[in-house]
Amino acid sequence: MKKIYAFAFAMLTLLGVVSCRQNHLAQDEVLDIVGVWELSAVDVTKAAAFGDETINVYVTFSQDNTFVLYQLLGEGRYSEYSGEWTLSGNFLFGSYSDGSRWASSYTVTVNKVSLVLTTSDGSQISTYRKIDAVPESVLENLKY
Repeated sequence: MKKIYAFAFAMLTLLGVVSCRQNHLAQDEVLDIVGVWELSAVDVTKAAAFGDETINVYVTFSQDNTFVLYQLLGEGRYSEYSGEWTLSGNFLFGSYSDGSRWASSYTVTVNKVSLVLTTSDGSQISTYRKIDAVPESVLENLKY
């Protein structure tokens, strides 16, 4: 189970693509990650083993600082994870509904159409594209 959480966290880490050196925002700049996002690219900059499975991830960041993440590894059904997130400047961190923390925090870059998450150690960069809603096919294909 911890392996699944670690992987889900790794996927969340992929939600940001900013250099760790660019960790400060203009004083009046506020990042807005609220919305529905679909994973579109993952760049692993350090050695990591995910195998050769296809990964599909959808995440919804809500205004009340909660999230719901849907993840599919290879074939089968989507796993659903939820919890709380906090954005401090351009740093994103959070915890799952069972109280366990994400495996990493992320540096965030966001605009109207894309969200990039970079793990705190810079080993993964995940790019998400903004979509209107999680597809019905995902919601109909959940593990129970």
